[in-house]
Amino acid sequence: MNLVQLSVPSLLPRLGFAQLNSTGCHALSWPEMREKIEVAASDARWLIFAGHEIGPGGGQTTSDETLTQLADFVSDPQKGLHCDSVTNIARYVAGRRGSSESQRPSR
Repeated sequence: MNLVQLSVPSLLPRLGFAQLNSTGCHALSWPEMREKIEVAASDARWLIFAGHEIGPGGGQTTSDETLTQLADFVSDPQKGLHCDSVTNIARYVAGRRGSSESQRPSR
């Protein structure tokens, strides 16, 4: 899935990619997802949503409507969030470890 990357420079040297945790997004309503994002943002934390299926419903399914609302929310520049794949964020972090001049990953 995607990662909402928040700037936490003091964590960059200690971050081990194998230690990244995720939050299941299956069966979450949009208000529940938004609350998790807002809490993570207010605490200056990373947030990784992970899911299994996308569709109308089910135990491990994230609805199309919820994902659309998530995409709209995190793509709003006024929110100051960055959403990308774990791979792209890992590349960004690895670059920051080697250089303080690395740019944010491209969208």
